[in-house]
Amino acid sequence: MLRKLIVGTIVVNFVFMLAGVLTTFDHNSNIGVALANTTATFGTGAQVDQFLAINAVLKTVEWNSTSGKYDINWNTNPGSLNYGTLVPVTNNQTGEFYYMAGANAYAVIMYPVSNAGSVYYLKQSGTVLQSAGGATIPDAAYVMTPDYQNLDQINGQNQGEMPGNAALAGPQSAVGNNHLIYTSDAAGSTRAVRAFLAITGPNEQGYIRNWSKGYNSSNPNPDGQWNWYHGGGGQNNWQPVLQSQPAGQYSGSVTVTVNL
Repeated sequence: MLRKLIVGTIVVNFVFMLAGVLTTFDHNSNIGVALANTTATFGTGAQVDQFLAINAVLKTVEWNSTSGKYDINWNTNPGSLNYGTLVPVTNNQTGEFYYMAGANAYAVIMYPVSNAGSVYYLKQSGTVLQSAGGATIPDAAYVMTPDYQNLDQINGQNQGEMPGNAALAGPQSAVGNNHLIYTSDAAGSTRAVRAFLAITGPNEQGYIRNWSKGYNSSNPNPDGQWNWYHGGGGQNNWQPVLQSQPAGQYSGSVTVTVNL
């Protein structure tokens, strides 16, 4: 009888001790904390990944009967560059044959975007135009001509003159890898840049037309610019497509890229 009573007392006391601890904890959690400062500041952070991209659209270059000039047809959206059946280019006065040229020409308009805050480069690569029989169009007759126009728009606004420390490359063969088109300014500003592609050649003064209309620098030039390519000043890197060029369907590819 006494043993049972002792055991019962121990159990009751144990339960009471637990209850006492819980009661004390609940009470302390409601005690106010005196503030040493009137403000609290925490560090914050976020990360923006580096972004570099290019949006490029392809347009045809066509004869404008109203202006009597070649110009971009902005209403076209070709899926590829089909230069068509080559046609002879001759002297208007004598009829002397000069070279074979593509019936069609094209303009690639590039809109690079970068947040790197550094120089970026627009480049073009192209494969040789080759027939199923293995014949090729001469590399130097297949021309890529870079161009920049002040009136091209970015976000609905004229882009204005090319930044002072940016640079546009000269005409060159479209065949080969990583031909420079444009070097941006040091800040990597977004600009619309054009590259004209054609199977073509020079006029009688040794210039290749870039077919581009617009206004550049302080001098209005609605008929575009002439770009020096060959036929003088030591330039001799152009090669014509002759009438003896093997018949056939020729094909290849063109790629434009942007990189830092």
